[in-house]
Amino acid sequence: MTIRNINGIDIDVQRKDIKNIHIHIKDGPKVIITAPRRCSDAVIDDLVKKRFDWITQTMERKCMTKQHLIDGQSIELIGKGFQLNIVPSKKMSITIEDGVINVGRPESIDEESMMREIHRELLKKVLPNIIERIESYTGLSCSSWQIRHMTSRWGTCNTKTKKIWLSTNLAKRPIECIEYVVLHELVHTVVPNHGPDFKALLNKYMPDWKRRKELLNS
Repeated sequence: MTIRNINGIDIDVQRKDIKNIHIHIKDGPKVIITAPRRCSDAVIDDLVKKRFDWITQTMERKCMTKQHLIDGQSIELIGKGFQLNIVPSKKMSITIEDGVINVGRPESIDEESMMREIHRELLKKVLPNIIERIESYTGLSCSSWQIRHMTSRWGTCNTKTKKIWLSTNLAKRPIECIEYVVLHELVHTVVPNHGPDFKALLNKYMPDWKRRKELLNS
C-alpha cells in the first residue's frame, strides 16, 4: 500500500494479483486505486488525469451526503427510504419493519459501528430471498454464505468450499446491485476466474450485468 498525491489528491494505491486497474471512492471521502503488481506509476497517473473530473465530482457528492444520524431522520438503504428511530439503551438492538429502523443505541457505540450493524441487519432480511431466487433460476449454489464488513470488496467466494461472503456496504446500494454481486459470487462457485466462461454465464443469467456493475461502483 502506497499513498501518492496525484493532481492534489491523496490516493491509496494498492497493488494486487489482478489484471485491471480499478478506482474506488470510499466514504471519507477516500480514493483507493487497486492495480496489477507490475503496473507503473506513470500508467496510474495517466488514468487519474483522465478520470479526474469523475473522481472529484464523486468525492464532492460523498462529502455532501455524509451526515450525522439523529432520531427521526430519513435515510436511503437498498434503494429505499427508511426512518430512523434511535433511543438510548444499555444494549445494542436493531429491528426493521414497515420502513422504520428501530435502534437501541448504547453510549459506547459510535455512529460508524451503529450504521454497520444496521446494514448487517437489513441485509440479513433481504439476502436469503435474493440468494434463493438466483440459485433457483441459475442452478448455481453456494455451500453457505455470510455477511462481513469489507472495505475493498463487495463480495468474495472460496472456490474450493463454495462459501461466499458479502459486504455490509452492499446495504448502501439498490437491490439490483446486490443481485449482481450475489450472481457474481455464485458464478465463481463454478468458474474461479473472470475469463470468457465467467462473462458468458453473467450474460446468460443477467444480460444487464454491466449496467448494474456500473451503478454499483458509481
